[in-house]
Amino acid sequence: MAYTVEKFNTWLDQQNHWRQLLGVTESQFRCFPYHGLGHALTDLLFGLKFFWPTKRNLVVMPWGSPLLMPSVQGFVKEGHTLIRKLPGIAFTELSKDLLVAVLVRDHCFSGEILTTDEDLKYLNEKKIPHIEIQHGWGWSSRSQPPLSFGAQIRVIDAQRAIVVVGSRFRFMNHSANLMDWSGLEWVHEIQNCKRNSVEDQSFVEEWETRISRDQLGIRCYSSKQRLFDRLCLEVQGVHGLYFLEHFLKSTKENSLREPGFETRCETTNLARWEGSFHWEWWGETSLSEEEQRSLIIVSVTGIKNKINFEKFNKIYLDCLSEVRSAI
Repeated sequence: MAYTVEKFNTWLDQQNHWRQLLGVTESQFRCFPYHGLGHALTDLLFGLKFFWPTKRNLVVMPWGSPLLMPSVQGFVKEGHTLIRKLPGIAFTELSKDLLVAVLVRDHCFSGEILTTDEDLKYLNEKKIPHIEIQHGWGWSSRSQPPLSFGAQIRVIDAQRAIVVVGSRFRFMNHSANLMDWSGLEWVHEIQNCKRNSVEDQSFVEEWETRISRDQLGIRCYSSKQRLFDRLCLEVQGVHGLYFLEHFLKSTKENSLREPGFETRCETTNLARWEGSFHWEWWGETSLSEEEQRSLIIVSVTGIKNKINFEKFNKIYLDCLSEVRSAI
């Protein structure tokens, strides 16, 4: 038996709570919690369609987030046209019946910055609704509230996301204000995201230089435009999941959390994700089978002041030795 009644806290009180938690001080921004990225994106898209039923085009970025393209496929079946927006390519003249532009701000694994401030300013000047999917970006010091015609989906983990909506972004909210979010440890998880999204460019570049010089078995996977809150490395010859288990044990950290809920470190190894090869959403160049098996991501916070390069290198060599002895 279940008893379901309204709580005494009002929707306005909840808005003030979320704004305070996110550091958004202006009252014109609305905040909506959702059960993950897919839930948030679907609600926003169909909420926009409610207000603009005759607009038939969507601009989408196909890379950087696995749930973006599945969330818009229903619009294709209904006759909408998807216009692919690739990173680094400026917007051309946009159709007048454009419903929305859905863009990935930062790649969910590598931290590569896929959408620029100029892209968002252009859309806002054209008064085009745009949805910005933020992974590490949403919790970094670079994060700012959305522009007036924009909405941001700040991803916390596989079950939690918070949408921050600009003052002129009109959509029919279907579900966020009808659900009870109090039991999901939002505050604790948001603090974890912020703690593991602190950037330190000099630290990351120093480590990458040292790795490239002293350990050729580890390859740095990086791009020029990226978040500097993580090391993205291919530990060649070693399964990424196996390496991370040894890494956490050596740094006296707790074991890995469930996939989709871990902020300290992660791997693309499919043994971790129980998925199929390959990830079409990864980028212009897909990961090779070897890269996908051995690519790891370690947050700066997870490694800084906890382990030096010599110890990190020893963990890699020990793992590599154990793998080779087992063959």
